[in-house]
Amino acid sequence: MNRGYLTGRLGNDVRVTTSANKNVHARLRLAEKYFVRSEDGEGWDERVAWHTIPVFGRLAETCKILGKGSLVLVEYRLTEQVFEQGDVRITYSQPVAKTVEFLDVRKPGSSGDESDAPADDAAAEPAVSEDDAEDES
Repeated sequence: MNRGYLTGRLGNDVRVTTSANKNVHARLRLAEKYFVRSEDGEGWDERVAWHTIPVFGRLAETCKILGKGSLVLVEYRLTEQVFEQGDVRITYSQPVAKTVEFLDVRKPGSSGDESDAPADDAAAEPAVSEDDAEDES
């Protein structure tokens, strides 16, 4: 099964672009907090990992309401990218968004301090999935 999940806050407002052949895409810059044992072994140190996740189609269009600081849950699939640099072949895996669930929406252009989402978690709206976007094409 090729599936993974990331939860984190966006590091910037989502910018949606359309290519010359009418493909819509966006990139999410997601900050993921995690903890590691401190060097003295007594406690925990907080770390942040940054992920760049491309989003395509209708799913990308729905993400344009997300601003810096928005909390999202991204379900992704890994795709393999291959590049050749001289005689060296470089292969790496990149996550591509399959679904994006909006957990705490912050308006684009806001400072990221205030939330525009309802207080209760039951009211959080999931975005469309990549499969839904393909059905409508």
